[in-house]
Amino acid sequence: MKVKYAKQTVFNLCFGNEDEMDFQEGQKEQSSKGLAIASMILGIVSICCCCISLPLGGLGIVLAILSKRENREMLGQAKAGLITSIIGIIISIIATVLLMIGSFATAAEDGGETFWKEYEQQYEQQYHQEVPEGAYDVYKDIIDQFAPQNEL
Repeated sequence: MKVKYAKQTVFNLCFGNEDEMDFQEGQKEQSSKGLAIASMILGIVSICCCCISLPLGGLGIVLAILSKRENREMLGQAKAGLITSIIGIIISIIATVLLMIGSFATAAEDGGETFWKEYEQQYEQQYHQEVPEGAYDVYKDIIDQFAPQNEL
């Protein structure tokens, strides 16, 4: 009887007992759920807050991937977090592109002169020097692409 107990103790020392293994599995499952929920929350916030959606969405994607348990499917919250994070990033990229197009189109309304004068003033105030030569030519090339074409 003592031999059996000694063998069982040695086995437990080397490989851990079943209770400890169950406890460790439970901890892994809890951390997976926590990461999945955090991913879902970050994904939802990334959709709502367009200005910071790129870092939040990126972090949501990373947490969703990290929450995937070994050789198992992703939890529902992790899938939701992954999807909402991707949607938040896409919305942010679309909003940024539209904002850039809108600002160039607005600047092109008067041929870009008003915008360029404002830019020159701000540049000179910040850097205490004139705008470098050639910058106006580059600016005009960009504005000409967005300016309405007068066809005769």
